[in-house]
Amino acid sequence: MAQTTFEPFPAADLDSNRAGRLTRDQRGAYRDLERGVRKERVMLALILTVISALVFVSNGKVDPPWERQAFGAGFAAAAILALFLGLFVTDSLTRDLRTGTVQSVEGAIGKHTRTYHGEHNSYTTHYLEVGGRDWEVGSLTYDAAPDAGWVRMYYLPRSHKVVNLERLPDRPATIRAILPTAGTFVPTAAPGAPTGAPALPAAAVTPAAPAAPAAPAAPAALAADNFMPISGPFAPKTGPTAPAGAAVGPFPSPETATQLIGAMAAAYRSHDREAINEARAEGAALQHSMEDTLVRAAVPPPPNQLDPRPLAQAILGSWSMGPMSMTFMPDGTMVATIPGGRQQRGTWSIGSDGKLHSNATGRDQTADAWVTRDATAGDTLTISADGRGMPLHRVPGQ
Repeated sequence: MAQTTFEPFPAADLDSNRAGRLTRDQRGAYRDLERGVRKERVMLALILTVISALVFVSNGKVDPPWERQAFGAGFAAAAILALFLGLFVTDSLTRDLRTGTVQSVEGAIGKHTRTYHGEHNSYTTHYLEVGGRDWEVGSLTYDAAPDAGWVRMYYLPRSHKVVNLERLPDRPATIRAILPTAGTFVPTAAPGAPTGAPALPAAAVTPAAPAAPAAPAAPAALAADNFMPISGPFAPKTGPTAPAGAAVGPFPSPETATQLIGAMAAAYRSHDREAINEARAEGAALQHSMEDTLVRAAVPPPPNQLDPRPLAQAILGSWSMGPMSMTFMPDGTMVATIPGGRQQRGTWSIGSDGKLHSNATGRDQTADAWVTRDATAGDTLTISADGRGMPLHRVPGQ
């Protein structure tokens, strides 16, 4: 049965589109569109025919008289042409539907519109940017497309009609370049920070690996304003969800963040739309990776992975996550260092409910917290609230 409602990117048709074919439902939907165009041409021919007849039979004064006949003949000729186009001429969409061939293009996606203003009205055309060119689409297709990320878009080769689109996984090489190996950023403990746990044997500590160099064609940004939330059917695809208690990925170091923000700025200065779209795709990939880390970290690990000491004792010391760090003092005070190096001081305590209470951010906050110990990864303090967990690693020597 043909589709009765327009679905811009039908998931059920992806297998056929990947194989380079239109499905029966897609043929039916676009054949209806093609028939509508033909019908409009025939209707135009009828209107022109009526106008031509009215001109020929008009009794109005025309000087010289042959002008009326010329106008009538002109409208008649236009009517014949419109009728011929509507009944016999095959346009690019008709030829595409006859062959049923589908092609595809991959790349970072972008979107823009152009509005044209006339004397009495205006209209807007919508475009998707994929593979270094613009693709004109309807407003429904435009709204359904993701704002940023890597995609594969399917289209008809002659009419360039976009028939489907799928979100591609974030590129692994890019993620490795953006997310450096843990240990790249080693913050300095706040003065007077206590030693919260005995040092692990040197052989059990994995040295920090240098950050992978950023891919030349994959600029990214860490500034919050440059992140575009991706959710729903076009959410970036990742591998299987890690089990509870699994080690979570680190966040970019300040040095890496600076480089990536610089790459994003360079892309925008270049006015190269493809480079800008790639930069935005990298930002979306990084955001998704960070969000995935926070969600996975919110799940408490098995009891055998927890630090056996009371939380009020295990939490003492300095902890870091990328450019952020927290230090918990035995006297109930704490220091939080936020991106940019600014420090905020406050107090902390473990309530009778076992939750962490603190006010270093300027307001009272309550969250679940736990400390896990691992001979390879070291100690990790996780602060969890609202379905998000913030994993902080113990600063070496603390």
